[in-house]
Amino acid sequence: MSSKVYILLNLFFALHLVAVHCVEFHVGGDAGWAVPSSKNDQLYNDWASKNRFKINDTLRFEYSKDSVLEVTQEEYEKCRSTHPMFFSNNGNSVYRLDHPGLYYFMSGVAGHCERGLKMIIKVLEPQSPPQVLLIVVEELAACFIQAAWRRYSRKKLEESLREEENRLQDALGKGGSSSPSLGATIFVSRFAANVLRALRRNKTKKSRMPERISLVLLQKLAEPDFIVEDE
Repeated sequence: MSSKVYILLNLFFALHLVAVHCVEFHVGGDAGWAVPSSKNDQLYNDWASKNRFKINDTLRFEYSKDSVLEVTQEEYEKCRSTHPMFFSNNGNSVYRLDHPGLYYFMSGVAGHCERGLKMIIKVLEPQSPPQVLLIVVEELAACFIQAAWRRYSRKKLEESLREEENRLQDALGKGGSSSPSLGATIFVSRFAANVLRALRRNKTKKSRMPERISLVLLQKLAEPDFIVEDE
């Protein structure tokens, strides 16, 4: 069982790493975020179309004496925005893509957007977990539940036997040092029957009773003195 759990854990974490892997994109590559040298207002859209963007990926805008704005589609088309959703002009701006859909970016410097310093980013919808990942999760859950239940069962059995042992020792102590009373003898018989019944229910071969219980059970009990009991 342990080797199976180990394999499943490795597979789960490997798939988890793939699922949460995020990428930082340097907008425009080596050229960065700058007005295109040629008259090409689709330069950055061409760059964006060559990449696949996912939720939690980030865009890094590197520029000099410029700015970057996230705007609405209408503002993007007009190359004009008075209330951008995002604005930065520190020369090294990072933007996190936190939801699927379209993002519209443009320069905040007058005339730069009209000259092609603008871009549309499309973020893909998150994919559903692969079927194999669901199987791994189900297998792991089953293994951990079984292990937890076995530990719980062993703990409850040990607690029950410990309580029975304490009561047995109390009964033997009250019965006198020479010979136990009839009640103590009956209690011992019941305790032994309870132990045997518990052992039959316990299917785990490796589990065993505490040695101190075994020693008590192995002690030879004296014959009950019915005369003393009647008195």
